[in-house]
Amino acid sequence: MQVGQASGQATNGDTHAVLWRSTIQSAVDLNPAGVNFSVALGCGGMQQVGVAHAGEPLVAAQIAP
Repeated sequence: MQVGQASGQATNGDTHAVLWRSTIQSAVDLNPAGVNFSVALGCGGMQQVGVAHAGEPLVAAQIAP
C-alpha cells in the first residue's frame, strides 16, 4: 500500500489524503468530513496517519477510511 495526497476534479481542487495499491484505479480518498486539506504520511496494517486542516492550525491526526 502507498499513501500520499491528490487533488483535481474529483476533490474539487482541494488536496486530499489518499491510499492506493499499485494503480490509481485502487485509490481511496481518506479526507475526513469537514476538512479542506489532508495528507496521508504513512500506513501500517489497517491504520493510516497524516495531517489535516479544517480552518485551524495543522494538527497531527489518525485518518481512517
